[in-house]
Amino acid sequence: MDRYLGGEDIDVGTLIDDLETAVARGTFHPVIPVCAASGTGLDALLEVLVGGFPSPLEHPLPGVCGIDGTEHAPLTADPHGPLAAEVVRTSADAYVGRVSLVRVFSGTLRPESTVHVSGHPTGIPTQRTGEVDGHDADEKLAHVYGPMGATLREVEACIAGDICALTKLGSAETGDTVSAADHPLLLSCWNLPEPLLPVAVVARTRGDEDAMVKTLAKIVAADPTLRLERNQETHQTVLWCMGEAHSDVVLSRLRAGGAEVDTEPVRVPLRTTLAAAAKVTGRHVKQSGGHGQYAVCHVEFEPLPRGAGIEFVDKIFGGAVPNQFIPSVEKGIRAQAERGLSDDHHPVVDFRATLVDGKAHSVDSSDAAFQTAGALALREAAQACGVTVLEPYDEVSVRVPDEHLGAVLGDLSGSAGACWAPTSTRAGRARAAPSCRPRCRAWNCCATPSTCGRSPRAPRRSPAGSPATTWRRGSPHGTPSIRRPAVVAAASTTTSTNGTRRQAATAPTRTPAARPTRRTRRPR
Repeated sequence: MDRYLGGEDIDVGTLIDDLETAVARGTFHPVIPVCAASGTGLDALLEVLVGGFPSPLEHPLPGVCGIDGTEHAPLTADPHGPLAAEVVRTSADAYVGRVSLVRVFSGTLRPESTVHVSGHPTGIPTQRTGEVDGHDADEKLAHVYGPMGATLREVEACIAGDICALTKLGSAETGDTVSAADHPLLLSCWNLPEPLLPVAVVARTRGDEDAMVKTLAKIVAADPTLRLERNQETHQTVLWCMGEAHSDVVLSRLRAGGAEVDTEPVRVPLRTTLAAAAKVTGRHVKQSGGHGQYAVCHVEFEPLPRGAGIEFVDKIFGGAVPNQFIPSVEKGIRAQAERGLSDDHHPVVDFRATLVDGKAHSVDSSDAAFQTAGALALREAAQACGVTVLEPYDEVSVRVPDEHLGAVLGDLSGSAGACWAPTSTRAGRARAAPSCRPRCRAWNCCATPSTCGRSPRAPRRSPAGSPATTWRRGSPHGTPSIRRPAVVAAASTTTSTNGTRRQAATAPTRTPAARPTRRTRRPR
C-alpha cells in the first residue's frame, strides 16, 4: 500500500500474491461491487476468486476434539484423513426439502455412507428449546450433490477443501459437525454475537398458526444468529434478532413462506412481594347439609431479601394443627403465591410464612380445607401489609465517546436506569459501566402496567423465575390493584452472589395518607 501511494507501479503478480497471503491470514477482506441482475462486475469477482483466494492447504483448519471433549490431533486438508465437515448453511427447497450446504475440511464424503451429526451449542445461540448439551445422531446419506447456483447435480464424492450439498438431514443445523460414524468428531463452534432485540410475533388468523410454526422452524434452522423463545409465562412467541434490519428480513421471510403474522409489544413478566410483616388468620369454615369444611391457621408473614424465594416454617406445638395437614397449609400458600394476589396475577416471591397456631375438627377438617385456609392467609397478609411490584432489570456496559457521555447518561436516567462510576478506557473513549436499566423500559414492552406480563388469549401460568434474573421495586409501573396503605421504602445497594449490583427495598414504613384540605371562599 505504501508503494502504491508513493506512485510506484506494482506488478499484477505481486498484487495477487500479496492478496492471497492477506486473505489466507484473515487480515484483508476484498470488497468487489457486483450486480447480479446485469452481470456487471462478475468477471472481476471470478478473477479474484480464482487468482487471489488461497487454496485449502494454505488456510489453517478449525480446532477439533472428540464428542466427549477428548483431545484430537490437528486436522489437515487430506482426502485420506478422518472425515470432518461442517454445515455452513441450511435452506429449504419446495421439492427436495431441507438442503444442508457442507464444507469438507478433512477426509472424503461419499454417498450411501453413514455419518455422525454432532451439534453442541457452545458458541452458537441454541435454537432448540431445552437443549443445552447439544445433540448427536447417526444418519444415512443417499446422495451427495455439487451446488451450481440453485441447481443440484449429483457427484461421486466430495474431497477435503470442497463444498457439497446434502439433503434430508433431519438433525443437521447450521454450525453442526458431520463426521464418520465410527470416528465421530466435533469442530470448534463459531464465535457469533448474542441477539439482543426481542420481537413478539403472532399469527394474524387461526389458519396462519400452522404456517407460522413450520416457517419459523425453517428460518431458525437456517440462521444461527436468530433465537426462538416461547415464553411459558407470557404465552408469547419471541424472536431474538440482531437488530431492526434483521427483524425486517425475518418478518419478510415469514410472510413469503405463506404465514401472515403481526408484531405486538413484548410483555415482561413481573413479580410482587410483601411490603411488611404481618400476622394473619386464614379461616375456612363452611357447613352444609353433608360433610363440612373446617380449617383455621394462624400464619406470620415477613418479606425476605431479593432472590431468597419462598420459605415455610412450622412452629406448631401441642397438636393444634394435625401433622398430616401442615403440608396442606404450605401447599395452599405456594399455590396462591403462584396465582398472584392482584388482578394482574403476578407471582409473589421472597417471603417467609411461619405457621404458629391453628384449629382443626375431627370430622370436617381435610386436606382441601387447609389448602384453602393457607391461600386465604396469604391474601389476608396482602390486605394487611400491602404488596410491592418488582420488575427485572439488566446490567449493561456502554462504550461511548466522551462528547456523548452526557446524552447516554441522560437516556439511562430517563428510563429509570442507574450508572456507577464511568471510567475512561482510552483517549476519546469513555465507558459507562456497570449500569442497570429496567427491562420493561429497555424493550418498550408495554404502555401500561396492567398489560405487562398478561396474556388475554391463554390461561396465566407463572413458573418459578430464573435464578439469574435480578428484581427491584418497579417504581415506573405504579401500584397493583390491591388496596393498601401508602408504603415508603428506603433503597439500599447490595451485591448478589454472581457479582451483579442491585437495588432492593428495605425497612418499609407506613405513612398515613394525606387528607385533602377544603378551601373556603371568603365572603366579599
